Amino acid sequence: TMSLLGTGTEESQTQQALQEPKGLVKVGILLSATIALVTGATYTTHCYQASIGFADIDNGKYFLFVNGVAVGAELLMVLVYGRCFKKLSSLPFNWWIFELTFALSWGLLCLVAASLFMHGINAAQNKTTQYNCSADYTGFMAACVFTYIAFFLFGLNCVYLWREVKAFRQLQKQQAHD
Repeated sequence: TMSLLGTGTEESQTQQALQEPKGLVKVGILLSATIALVTGATYTTHCYQASIGFADIDNGKYFLFVNGVAVGAELLMVLVYGRCFKKLSSLPFNWWIFELTFALSWGLLCLVAASLFMHGINAAQNKTTQYNCSADYTGFMAACVFTYIAFFLFGLNCVYLWREVKAFRQLQKQQAHD
């Protein structure tokens, strides 16, 4: 039978790769960014008769864009990592530097997006308070928290990837001496 992650031995390699700490971190990033994306996109609050959604809050669209691309890109990384782990390890160039750059970039983008969106939420709260309206923004704040979690997980992923970069360089040096 064929699944999304592979067949037969590929599937067992995928399961094994995703059970390693860096594989679990990738799954954690995927889950936290997905929860942030879905929560941010679907949550609405009300002020009198008006509905307030992510598009009505400063930087809401940017926040969802960053989380959406992070989810898609990390899903692609999980699939590539799961299906091709042994091939990635044997490439003539250092794949781990590419992935480290990716993780660092998206981690920082998640941090910036969550911070800007939180600033927009605070501004919206202040505005609705001026109109004597008590709109509940906790769903948007939860989306920010999950994006901050994704940021920290991207950072942890960078630590694991840096170890891979060092191990790859060590292997290259050993092979050069042999």
